[in-house]
Amino acid sequence: MTQPRIDRTDLDLMVGGDRIGEPLLIAMLVGSLLVAALVRSARRRDDVVKAAAVRFDPKRVATDEWALLPGVGPSLASKLTQARESGLDLGDPVALDSVKGVGPKMHALLIRHVELTH
Repeated sequence: MTQPRIDRTDLDLMVGGDRIGEPLLIAMLVGSLLVAALVRSARRRDDVVKAAAVRFDPKRVATDEWALLPGVGPSLASKLTQARESGLDLGDPVALDSVKGVGPKMHALLIRHVELTH
């Protein structure tokens, strides 16, 4: 069985009956692509939020895991990992303050997501 052919007249009738059918169809296609991109972006943000809701064991967190926290970029993530590898106990709230780049706001964020030992 062959597929029915849709000609330009049918296309115009399907999307409004006027001669604006093709531009309208293109606009609908672009709109649906934008919606799909927004949905993908929202899913990535949801994944980050879910990851950020987890409390990390500071003795085992990898650099890329630190970077999942909102506000923690690659540079700070690397500094936190280096501080831990140099023997700093990041489970100690006072020790977190000694990492360069951790100010009061970042300290408050990290405290919410790090399992404290002290």
